[in-house]
Amino acid sequence: MMNTLVTLKWSLGRRGLLLLLILPIFAAMGATGCGSGGTSGSGGAATQPADPLIGRWAGETHIIVNWTQAHTLAVQLDIQADGGVTGKVGDATLKDGVLGSTHPLGLVYGVPESSRGDPPASLEAGDHFQVTARLDGPLIAAEQVSRDGVIIVFHLTPDRTLRGGLTSTGSDFGGKDYMKLSARNMVLRKQP
Repeated sequence: MMNTLVTLKWSLGRRGLLLLLILPIFAAMGATGCGSGGTSGSGGAATQPADPLIGRWAGETHIIVNWTQAHTLAVQLDIQADGGVTGKVGDATLKDGVLGSTHPLGLVYGVPESSRGDPPASLEAGDHFQVTARLDGPLIAAEQVSRDGVIIVFHLTPDRTLRGGLTSTGSDFGGKDYMKLSARNMVLRKQP
């Protein structure tokens, strides 16, 4: 097994090996419908959000890939009391959205075990969350950019905004037809 991983690392490089480790997560998203029936794509239960998170949040995020003409995407999240999430990213509608307390890639990047799982009983500034969802429709209709799913990662700031970013499903290369669409510097404000 170790020789196989070493061979894969040399032939794929670090990014390729990371992609190989991440692909099962996105495959699980597709196979489970990203949480239909109250579970997330990784098989966990939906997080029951604290009251400050429940409601409609809207804002935008800045696209960081160089193959789109658009520079920003509108983001709207409607967080329900049961942990379900609806809304939009760009021109796409979120389907089977589920709120979680951290994103699954945190396992790869070394997020400590103590920071995963259910959120604390009281919501504090700095708490990290994720929304995992399937996408219905194109992310950018004018450019015909479509993907199957998205992970939106954010934290609650002391000024009570949600800040973070997102990454769609896709590959690490291949341009607008295949690549992940990534965006950062997302700022969402609670709507009345």
